[in-house]
Amino acid sequence: MPGLDGLRAIAIGAVFGFHLGLPGMSLGWTGVQLFFVISGFLITGILLRARERPYYFRNFYIRRTLRIFPIYYLVIGIYFLAAYLQGDGATARLLPYYLTYTQTYPQLLTRYASAPWLGHTWSLAIEEQFYLMWPFAILVLQGRWRAVALGAFALLAVGTRVVVHGHDNPFLSLGWLPTQLDLLAAGAAIAVLAAGRTADQMRRLGYVLSGIGLLISAGMVALAGLQVFWSPITWVPLWFSPYFPTAMAIFFAGLVTLTAVQARPMRWLANRPMMRIGKISYGLYLFHPFVFHWVDRLCSPLRAMSQGLPVTLAILTAKIAATVLAAELSWRCFEGPINALKDRLTRKASPRAQATG
Repeated sequence: MPGLDGLRAIAIGAVFGFHLGLPGMSLGWTGVQLFFVISGFLITGILLRARERPYYFRNFYIRRTLRIFPIYYLVIGIYFLAAYLQGDGATARLLPYYLTYTQTYPQLLTRYASAPWLGHTWSLAIEEQFYLMWPFAILVLQGRWRAVALGAFALLAVGTRVVVHGHDNPFLSLGWLPTQLDLLAAGAAIAVLAAGRTADQMRRLGYVLSGIGLLISAGMVALAGLQVFWSPITWVPLWFSPYFPTAMAIFFAGLVTLTAVQARPMRWLANRPMMRIGKISYGLYLFHPFVFHWVDRLCSPLRAMSQGLPVTLAILTAKIAATVLAAELSWRCFEGPINALKDRLTRKASPRAQATG
């Protein structure tokens, strides 16, 4: 499914547009939600295919560890070492949360004022927490019970957002696992459905889901105005906000479905540049706040000389190019070689077990 890497490229591009403050990109943060749907789909598909094989947990967690942990721990290690050397004890004391992917607690408590350069890692924490429980659910639950579990996840997500709606901390509606479960469940549901349906059936489902999701979410955006979505402080208090992520989950589930079955409107995502950006999207996501900051610092003399559009465009281009370069180097020199260990460290059934299994 090469187009899914292209869809990842769309997701990271949206996040970049949002963090760069580009005009019309107030909904760019939903790129993170698209990542959640893609992750739910891919991880569930992997687990369903491996369910009857030996070393189910061992292989899954080894592969996830090799893909996710190395550059994550490298980044936070450098960050917290710098904080310690600078005598920033308050930041250094947060290290245990980041080591255990529980940073969503101090982040929500301080409204992301603590360790602000690591604020974007909330989404990584949510995915890791999901990875801890979902493999067990896939192994234990069968048939309709999986559907019940996925439905319960969606209801829990909407219910949690309804309960915290109106709280003076709007980030409670977005920044922890229960509030994002409907997005992860939407991707997982597509993988479960795909296991028993034809490509044509999934293609039709993809068109229906993307159409319904787009219609509902676009209606909500039209009611509020695009500018409102730049900050949770302005859009989370709106009456429909508990249901907006669910509408996006439906829309993104449709896009993932159409991409997975290579529907005609999504085939352009499988071109080589898009696939490459998608392949290094994890590094792009992790590195971009740091790279953006340092490019800003390096370009401050240029900005002081001129505030015109050419200078602004040059700095924006430098930020994106430098982030792509950093992620590409990370993949080639660090992530790629580590990922190559997956096949060596995971175990396969013996030929005899495969023949009798």
